[in-house]
Amino acid sequence: MSQRSTSPLSRSTVRRTLQRFWGVTRTQPLIVFLSVFSSAGYIFLLTFANTYVMALIVDRVQAGPVAGDQVFEVFGPYILALVLVNLVGQILSKLQDYTVYKLEIAGNYHLARLCFDTLSNQSMTFHTSRFGGSLVSQTSRFMSGYTGLVDVTVYSLIPTITSVVCTVAALAPVVPTFTVILVCIMVVYIAFVWLMYKRIMPLSAATSAAQNKLSGVLSDAVTNILAVKTCGREDFERDLFDAADRAARDAETVSMHAMMQRNFTTSGLIVITMAVVSVFVAGGNAWFGISAGSLVMIFTYTYNLTMRLNYVSSMMQRINHALGDAAEMTRVLDEPRLVADDPDAPELKVTEGAIDFEHLSFAYRDAAAGESVFDDLTLHVAAGQRVGLVGKSGSGKTTLTKLLLRLDDVQGGRVLVDGQDVSRCTQQSLRRQVAYVPQEALLFHRSIRENIAYG
Repeated sequence: MSQRSTSPLSRSTVRRTLQRFWGVTRTQPLIVFLSVFSSAGYIFLLTFANTYVMALIVDRVQAGPVAGDQVFEVFGPYILALVLVNLVGQILSKLQDYTVYKLEIAGNYHLARLCFDTLSNQSMTFHTSRFGGSLVSQTSRFMSGYTGLVDVTVYSLIPTITSVVCTVAALAPVVPTFTVILVCIMVVYIAFVWLMYKRIMPLSAATSAAQNKLSGVLSDAVTNILAVKTCGREDFERDLFDAADRAARDAETVSMHAMMQRNFTTSGLIVITMAVVSVFVAGGNAWFGISAGSLVMIFTYTYNLTMRLNYVSSMMQRINHALGDAAEMTRVLDEPRLVADDPDAPELKVTEGAIDFEHLSFAYRDAAAGESVFDDLTLHVAAGQRVGLVGKSGSGKTTLTKLLLRLDDVQGGRVLVDGQDVSRCTQQSLRRQVAYVPQEALLFHRSIRENIAYG
């Protein structure tokens, strides 16, 4: 068995991954709307409205002393506003969690079915050229990629966008000069993160590919453990696993170095931002006559924004990781079916059981040019007749039975059952009419009764 190589994460793969993820997400339009609304509202209320009300309280305190018996009369509306803001904010926070759970549960359900249907309907040529363990790992990573992308969108991306918009809108009327400087720093920050994102994306894909290869090597050895032990090949298999393990470690190390370089640079930009805001807070009252409450608001809004921007670095890392995890299964889902039913294919009707191979031509897809298994083979098996195929290994005995079962499609000629071309009938109706006993023992991890009754 050969394992296909994985190309770097391309734009088309990213686009197709996002299209598939959006395809399952848009089946829940109300939940999507509530997730966006709750995420934006949660940040607006608990970060901005809270601070704004507190700034009003500071300004009122600065305006003059308040007698003890007038505290609730003067500050009562502010206290009530703070309570309401926090109450609604916490409700939106829990709504945010609920919508994330709903999206992930529904999305993973549909994605799991999509992967299963695709893999179960692919040809044997497709499966024999891949590790079964890798396909299982790719399916799991595809679903975890969706979960990761939903998490980062709802918990990081939407709150960050909300923070940027609200900060600029709140500070522009108060300190326009500072707001312009802040916007310029944000543009530089986002541009740098985007450039690093484009660099790190293929590294994340390479890391996921190496981890999938590692899972495939492990699965291959465990699945064939009897052959490994009876041939005394434990050391050989350990060397194969060690090579795959080292490749995964090296890929993760390269990705880590790139991410650390990005993190150090983004941290420097945040330090610059906090230095600028410190100057404005210190001199805001002297230079611009800004009130104490407004200075508290400026500092708090800017600090919260820098924390959000600090998350942008890890947010892009998580997006890279999610898209890298999903990339290989996206390519699998995009592959055409090598053996596919016609849209209006009828079911096979067997009355006698006569089999005909007419002018059959077949070559494996990875065979050398001019190398074929069959070339213009014609064979008639009458109904009720027993036929034994004899020949050396590799002469095509098993291949002929697989073409009858349509596990592969012929390149020339036809396979007929009672005069019906099997390529024009549904695959399931064909295989339900054939009792096939393979050379190797095949058992599901189920009860003996279920295994015996399976066919």
